[in-house]
Formats: sequence, structure tokens, C-alpha cells
Amino acid sequence: MSTRPVQSLESLPHNYNAERCILGAILVTNSYIETVAHDLTALDFYIPDHQTVFRAMAAMHEDQQPMDPLTLGEFLGAKRCTTLGGVSTVAYLASLQDGVPSVVNIAQYIAIVKEKAYRRSIIHLGNSMQKAAMEPETDVAHLEKLIREGQSPSTNGNGKGHVDFKDFSLVDFMAAKFPPKEHLIQAITPRNGRSMLIALPHRLKSWFTTGLALASTRPSVAFGHLNIEKPVRTYLAQLEDWPGELQARISSLLVKQQFSGCDPQNLRILPRCDLDLTKDTHFAFFTERLKEFKPDHVILDVLRKFFSGDVNSPKETAAFLRRLDQLQTITECALTLVHHENRKKEELMLAAAGSYNWAGWAEVMIHFSRKTEAKTENGPITAVEIEVDSKAGPPVEPMRLVLDTSLQYPLRMEALEDGTGFRDAMKQLAPEGWTVDNLANVLEVHRKSAWKRIESWEKSGKIEKIKSGKRGRGGGLAIWHSLDPLDSL
Repeated sequence: MSTRPVQSLESLPHNYNAERCILGAILVTNSYIETVAHDLTALDFYIPDHQTVFRAMAAMHEDQQPMDPLTLGEFLGAKRCTTLGGVSTVAYLASLQDGVPSVVNIAQYIAIVKEKAYRRSIIHLGNSMQKAAMEPETDVAHLEKLIREGQSPSTNGNGKGHVDFKDFSLVDFMAAKFPPKEHLIQAITPRNGRSMLIALPHRLKSWFTTGLALASTRPSVAFGHLNIEKPVRTYLAQLEDWPGELQARISSLLVKQQFSGCDPQNLRILPRCDLDLTKDTHFAFFTERLKEFKPDHVILDVLRKFFSGDVNSPKETAAFLRRLDQLQTITECALTLVHHENRKKEELMLAAAGSYNWAGWAEVMIHFSRKTEAKTENGPITAVEIEVDSKAGPPVEPMRLVLDTSLQYPLRMEALEDGTGFRDAMKQLAPEGWTVDNLANVLEVHRKSAWKRIESWEKSGKIEKIKSGKRGRGGGLAIWHSLDPLDSL
């Protein structure tokens, strides 16, 4: 019995029978899933039903479950897949074993499917190049990148593509002109770049990522401070909060004038679910969703929901970050990873909990630190201080993110010296003078961050040094005081 799917197929290269033979061989000898998975992903199968079956097989194998038409049919049925190819799932799966040649030929079947996937990748790349070239606003550097990739396109999404580089003589390198790093969102999200947001729990990080995703759907100035020149298609994978909590947060923002012009076509949301990107089947599922949506920016909130490994292990974290790099290569998106911080008051580059690999991977580190809360007649006002360390652009002055849901613009950012951060600090410090260590303790920040505040406040004329001191290992003896009277603060 041969049951061919009842569906409309594009005239792209594929071999229907080779795909069936691979799946049938796995049902006959379950261990062949490892051989197939080494060279193919679900996306290398052209027939959608075959993609579905292969993903289910990989998931069952990962859970060490035996596979036959009945058990695989039960697994798919639990996923609400009750028909394949116009017939019952179990009948379709049983048909995969009909007429299967010797399983020793599976290498040949894999080679055929892989070659057809390779041809399709060339066709898709050619279409992308043509479409990009027709758009007047497309950057020439992007076209050149597509052309370079077109010389040796990757066969699939398993990271086994070509190596593309160009070296220079010293003279040529110094004469070359390299464009500045382009940002999707000013200062914090480089195009195709990598950012990491770190904070302790309840530091407004989910409010920030949700508000940023909404604001990015159209040209705007997010939070009154971050310029977004063009709409940014954002995929918000928010797995930390209960879906109802996320929905309530979004609802409370959408009714405000600040977010009234959001374009829903440019935002896709993945609420809490079991998505462990260290698992091949989960990674393939997620990559496929991203390829469908084609986001400019992907936000993963929060790390521990996507990574089941040891955050302190250099080996495990490096493997996970290579997987994120692979995801970026496939989708060409910017990536923001939300993570928790150490309990110790580390400087920004060491504040992420666990391995040092996290800070080494990110181009932009965003740290939400000192939190303040005030109760008013209209409700609470919450603020956190933000410090940004960027390898992809000019330095960013320390800021504050303020949440006041009673306002039509509930989320705003402000320079520290313009907000209550300076006033709060001065009210807690001795008016006759204080040191950098005193300031660091009051602000609950690392000493390096306190120095940045002092330098900024000195430039703005808010404070002055009244006693010199050393800034070395035993430093911190210099004393400053505020130039503003205490009662004016």
C-alpha cells in the first residue's frame, strides 16, 4: 500500500520515495535515527508530513521510547496530529514500511534527500538575492554578503556551511572603509548582533522586553530615549512568566497612548512552554518557526528556560552559545538573551550568573541594578538603574527605567543625573563629604559603576571634589560633596 499525501506541492527539487524510505527504515530499525539525524534535519525533508513524522521520531528517540506505527501514532495523536496524507496517522505510518528496500541502503537515501535540499537552498537563496536587489533601500553591503554566500550556500540548518573570509595586507586593511555597526534599536540592539540583559528577579526586565517588543513594531523613540528608525519584526519568546501574566502586561500597555500605534504584524509571541534549545528536536522546531516569521530581533526571556545545562560549566555554556550562533546564522536576526545576575556586586562584565562565557559572547551587556519604589495616590512608581557596556557602538551613559502605569506613557527612560537617582543618593550621603565607596554602597552598585556616576556628575556641575585621594588598589580616599543645597534635593 502506498499513500501519497493529498496536498499541493511546489515544483522544487525533491524525492518523495527517498524520504519515505528513510522514515520507513527508521521504523524497521529505530537506531537508524542517529545516522539520519547526523546529516539531516526535519527541514531537509520536502514533504510537510515527512517533516512532522521525523520530528516526532527524533523526540521519541530522545526520550528513549521505542518506535513502531502504533507507538508513533499515539505520540502524534497526543500532539493532535490524527491524519497524515489524507488517511489516519497509524495507517500512513504503516504504509512507510511497505516496499522499503534493504535498510543497508539508508546512506544512499540520505544522500539523495540531502542533495535535493541543497538544490532547494540554492533556489531559495537566489530568490532572496533577487528580492533584495529589487528593493532600492537594501544596503549594498547586504547584497554583497548574499552574493558571497551564493558562491557556496549552506546545504541545511545544521551549521555545516562554508567558511567565508577575506584577509588583507596591512596597507589594504588601513585603506579599506568599513561601515559602522548598524543598530535596529539605538545603543542596545546591533543588527545581527548579540545582547544580554542581566538583572535580579523583579527588576522590570520583563516589562522592558515586552515594552521594547511593542515599541519596535513601528518607527519610534522607545521609552522616550531609544531611537528606532525602521519597524523591527520581533519574536518575543517569554517563557518565564505565566501566559496570563504576560497577557495582562501587554493589555495594560496597549491601552496606553505610548503603544497605541503598534503594528501587530511585526510581533510574534511565544508564551511559556517546554522549549529546551539544547535538545535537537526543540532547536529544529524553534528554528523552523523563526524561518517562517523572519524576525529582525529575537528575545529569549529567560535563559534558564531555554538552557537545561549548568550555567557554571564553561563546556556546556560554550556549546549552548554555539547553538545560538547557529540560530543567528540560519535566521540572520539580532538576539537578546535575558539572564539573572550574580548576588555579588560584580562589575557589569562579570555580573551575569555562571560562566564567563556569557559576557564574552555578548556584544552589548545591559545591567538592571538598583531598584527604588514609591507609593503615590495613583499607584506605585518603580524604577531601576540601567548600565550598558557596548562593543558595538559609543558608550551609553547610565540611565533609569521608570514604570508608572497611571500615565499614558507608563515606561520611560531618563538620564540618572536628570532623575531621582542623584537626589536619592545625595540624601543618604553625608553632606560634609563622601567617598566613591560610600556612593557604591548607597547605590548598591559595583565601584566601577560608582566612578562613572561621579565622572558624569562632575561634568554636569552637580558635585565637586573637596579632597584628593588615590584611585589605586587602596584608593577611594578622595572626597566629594554636592553643590546643590540639601533642602533643594
